[in-house]
Amino acid sequence: FPVERRVVVDLSERTLVVLKAGKMEATSKVAIGRPTNATPPGFYFVTDSVILSNPNGPWGPHAFGLSAFSETITEFNGDDAVVGIHGTNAPDSIGHARSLGCVRVPNAFIERLATLISAGVPVEIRA
Repeated sequence: FPVERRVVVDLSERTLVVLKAGKMEATSKVAIGRPTNATPPGFYFVTDSVILSNPNGPWGPHAFGLSAFSETITEFNGDDAVVGIHGTNAPDSIGHARSLGCVRVPNAFIERLATLISAGVPVEIRA
């Protein structure tokens, strides 16, 4: 199926932008990986879209798995160390390098993002 949107995460600006037909549709400040567990730059795509059972938990109400993997962690919670985009129960982390490599966004934004993107959407993470 045709993919109309793409996501660009700018690590230096700590922003996420959703583009549709090359035009900005949504944007947010983000938290990125700590220097010891940096968010890996590269070209990826959304592999999974998950509604989480505890919207007040550490990953917020929704999470997107990416085709990216951590360069420093080999396993997380018993699974591969997949990099994702998710909400957070630590809104003060937004704008800082505080995650284990994932891209954190405010919970209100992750809920909006869930209406805009799905599996297959390209994600570019820029250094």
